[in-house]
Amino acid sequence: MGAGWQDDPVRQEIVRAFLDADPLEQAGGPLDVRAVLAALPAASKDAFAYDDLPWERFPEGPGTRDDVARLRSTDPEQVYRGVRGVEGQLANSYWSVAAMAVPFLLRAAADPRNRHRGYALETAAWTVRRPLAPWPETRSTLLRFDDPGWRYEPSGYFGTWGIEAARDALAADADLLTALLDDPVPGIRAAAAYTLVAASGPADRICAALHAQLRTEADSVLRAGLLLPSVRQEPEGEDPWGASPSWE
Repeated sequence: MGAGWQDDPVRQEIVRAFLDADPLEQAGGPLDVRAVLAALPAASKDAFAYDDLPWERFPEGPGTRDDVARLRSTDPEQVYRGVRGVEGQLANSYWSVAAMAVPFLLRAAADPRNRHRGYALETAAWTVRRPLAPWPETRSTLLRFDDPGWRYEPSGYFGTWGIEAARDALAADADLLTALLDDPVPGIRAAAAYTLVAASGPADRICAALHAQLRTEADSVLRAGLLLPSVRQEPEGEDPWGASPSWE
């Protein structure tokens, strides 16, 4: 957990709640990032009111809050640093605070003035999915993302909740992602489709949007990537939706 973690009251609380006790007892409470993020009003997201989230409750939260603040900078280097900081938390398996950044990453991606909007969108997807390159995705990889199973963050926090919170956050902003399917930049359209598939729902609307995009998509590689999700073909003996029970 790193030097000095024993003196960190946030980490001490996480240890008490998630390692010394049954973590499921925290479900729906102030340490459940799913509940915390679900309670964030849409108006707060649209206003980029990141301080409406309790970053201080979660390990690495204050630093991630500062990275999210950078996403609104007019300096492209600051925006890059902000996205890179969130990506760093994912690399270090801090899914919970990365999930809290998702609504703001999506809004950074939707801002045409943002020079790093593709990076922001991809990082939002990576809260749920492994980074895959190059863009755009192919039919064989577009639908694949890992079952989070039982994952713990370095602090002892139940990381699976962070992944679930991120999927729910993507679903809450499905309309924003759907709009990005019409973006003039092919890479943004590919990333939007890749991200939409990882959302926890609404399945019918997402599939309809992907199907509509398939009918109008001019990029041949992107059309190949859109074909499988838009018709929801299922390879024999395999569930292409992965571990996505909320899509059922």
